[in-house]
Amino acid sequence: MMNQHQQPTLNQPHPGVQELISKANSTCVELADLLNAENSALEARQVDTIEDNLKVKRKLAHRFERLMSDIRLQRDALKQSPAAKRAAQQLQQNISQYEKLARRNMLLLQSAYDARASFLNTVRDAVAAQRPQPGLYTNTGEKKTHSNPASIVNQSV
Repeated sequence: MMNQHQQPTLNQPHPGVQELISKANSTCVELADLLNAENSALEARQVDTIEDNLKVKRKLAHRFERLMSDIRLQRDALKQSPAAKRAAQQLQQNISQYEKLARRNMLLLQSAYDARASFLNTVRDAVAAQRPQPGLYTNTGEKKTHSNPASIVNQSV
């Protein structure tokens, strides 16, 4: 055990850096698992789960960013510890896997958004086509049709 005046040696990791990397690894894996489940739900067109996962995703992403920031602050200690270096390499692999899932997630979310927008535009256009147009109506509510539209030239004064 180190007292507060001792510096870490080459084989002795800085207190906390390996733990930070371990926590970052587990958080990254949690994020990847969540994205993987979300991607499966999007492919199955089960978009209801997206809103439910949003809070969890934000919480995990915030935690991950905080851990990565703390790890960057201990970069020198990381360079001195072979065990921490190995854990950091595993973290890099997990981040790479997460980035692949995030790109796929982005494409699936964009696709779902485009599909919904297209559907809503189709409905909006159908409703607009059925909307009564301005014109002349009889006292029973029927639209008057004329082969000759009304114009000032055709009207007698």
